[in-house]
Amino acid sequence: MPDQARSDLLARQAAYLEAIVNHLPHGISVFDEHLRLQYWNTQFIEVLELPPEAVTRGVSFDTLLMYPAQRGEYGPGDPVEQVAARRRLAEQFAPHRIERTRPNGRTHLVAGEPLLVDGQIAGFITTYIDITERKHIEEELARKNELLQSIMDNIPSGVSLISRDLQLLACNEELRRLLEFPPELFAEGLPTLETLFRFNVARGEYGPGDPEQIVADRLQRARSTTPHCFERIRPNGTALLVKGQPLPDGSFVTTYTDITARKRAEERIERLANHDPLTGLANRLSLDEYLRRVLAERRRDRARLAVLFLDLDHFKTINDSLGHHIGDELLIEVGRRLQANVRESDMVARLGGDEFVVVLGSVASDGGAAQAADKILACLSEPCAIGEHLLHTTPSIGISLFPDDGGDAAILLRNADTAMYHAKAQGRANFQFHSEELNHNAVQRLELERKLRRAVKEGEFELWFQPIFAAADLHLTSMEALVRWRHPQDGLIPPARFIAVAEETGLIVPLGQWVLEAACMQARRWLDAGLPALRIAVNLSARQLRSIDIVDSVAAALETNALPRGTLELELTESSVMERPEEAAALLTRLKELGVAVSIDDFGTGHSSLAYLKRFPLDHLKIDRSFVSEIERDASDAAIVAAAVSLAHNLGLSVIAEGVETAVQVERLRALGCDELQGYHFSTPLPADEVEALMRAAMAGEVPIGARPGSNLG
Repeated sequence: MPDQARSDLLARQAAYLEAIVNHLPHGISVFDEHLRLQYWNTQFIEVLELPPEAVTRGVSFDTLLMYPAQRGEYGPGDPVEQVAARRRLAEQFAPHRIERTRPNGRTHLVAGEPLLVDGQIAGFITTYIDITERKHIEEELARKNELLQSIMDNIPSGVSLISRDLQLLACNEELRRLLEFPPELFAEGLPTLETLFRFNVARGEYGPGDPEQIVADRLQRARSTTPHCFERIRPNGTALLVKGQPLPDGSFVTTYTDITARKRAEERIERLANHDPLTGLANRLSLDEYLRRVLAERRRDRARLAVLFLDLDHFKTINDSLGHHIGDELLIEVGRRLQANVRESDMVARLGGDEFVVVLGSVASDGGAAQAADKILACLSEPCAIGEHLLHTTPSIGISLFPDDGGDAAILLRNADTAMYHAKAQGRANFQFHSEELNHNAVQRLELERKLRRAVKEGEFELWFQPIFAAADLHLTSMEALVRWRHPQDGLIPPARFIAVAEETGLIVPLGQWVLEAACMQARRWLDAGLPALRIAVNLSARQLRSIDIVDSVAAALETNALPRGTLELELTESSVMERPEEAAALLTRLKELGVAVSIDDFGTGHSSLAYLKRFPLDHLKIDRSFVSEIERDASDAAIVAAAVSLAHNLGLSVIAEGVETAVQVERLRALGCDELQGYHFSTPLPADEVEALMRAAMAGEVPIGARPGSNLG
């Protein structure tokens, strides 16, 4: 080929090469072995922000480096020394890949490779790829990944993200904690799902079986792309709620929520719904369900069962005198003894208070039920040590039999309850079977309730009064108002027959309201008749004390009858004020503001907290008749009265002893410091007209000695 042609060909090839280099999307430079520039493109000039006139073929590496060095692009220092340091690196002709962010904010991937010609280094070629957008995308992706991880780490549940090829893409620390994955599993990054499954299989989390098959089965289940939700109990007892949801890209997100506390709460709720919270025995709901099921079985088998209804004798006395915590411990012990003395197929339930029910799932005869009741009677009659107290209590037990005494649960329970009351009437500490006689008594009680409702409506009651005298000189100080029921056909019915029924039915509230109003009216009549101003004591029931309008009722009665302050006295039992002591204290304060005196009746028979007793705005304590009746012979009763008097006087209260029947008692109570006395020794309760005569006699200076004539209803 002629030289000219060869020269033209080389020029054309050089032009092609230059065109190709200039059309590359990245900057490119080629330096020869002497570090002089041989080839470049416009992108190279733009990337390095070089003056176009300075970039010529053969320009040295040092010259081109001086421009960025002078601009401070390499940091503070001598530009010449910086260029020399760069040159020494370039002379090594070593391959390199670095990312470099220029002052203008653009980031480039600078990749250098030695240029080999015939196996010899003839320089190096460098590309400058603008990766600014990619870096922005990577930074944004990293930011979002960091945000996603932060969100995952703050989710209270464990979270995992699995790719469609079963790779763990992300998880949070809660997942590792819940599933107890050790840190070394994540030491080299996120493990595969298979690795995690093999770890769980190795520690026996999935139960016995071929480990390889277990892993294969788990992986096969993991390939499912359908949503799922299930509960899983881990070997450590933790309950997890596992929810899985596929994502549009084929990955799968799963959450693991620790529901151990919720499951335990559900178990507690279920137990509370079906068991007595104090004793752990079955409650009424469980009892009804058991009876429904076992009665169906007995009907099918034509067999018998027995229902035993138990009530602890004198439990209220123990509970009130020693405190509810002692009473609760006693009930727990009773429950234990009952369970220990019946068969596993039988049921023991607590209905509430001190009432228990035992269902004997099958009995051959009445004798079998009697033997079981006798065994229970014996075990519950044994002394019970609670703390420092040795308690003695006995049960009264009523028994009803299926099918003799009823065909369903309600009737059997009712009849057993009726039989239990019969056992109490027979002296307690015994058991009684249901009978027609008991049915008759129950009917009589219902009839009494019907008559009592009519009596309240028709006003068949009378107000009688029992006088109270000063212990020092036996002058008349006050009257206690007592209700009497005069039935049109049955005559005078004693309070012992109807007061308990009135309390149970709630009729005590309207009846008590009538007594309050009638007593205030009578006090007004006596004042108008010129008789001395005496305190009139009216008993207030626990139900009345809980009534929201009791203060208004008392205020209205006082205002209507224009009674002077101190005329009306309200008597309350210990148990009524100790039911809700905080509320009672506030209520009594409001009553005292009306000018009403307040006394605690039957003191010593209930459970009084001295911390609360001193906070109640009281005027008098009335010592119960049970401590007065044996005071002549029983040193314990005398000691109790002396202690009560000392307590009352220290609290600024006066003491009234009720149930005084003998002159010896008068002298004994006077010596012990009692302030006032009340009882049959002075007078039985009397109608208003007879009391008026007594009051006039008192005005004349007559002192009552011995019992007065009148009714002995007490």
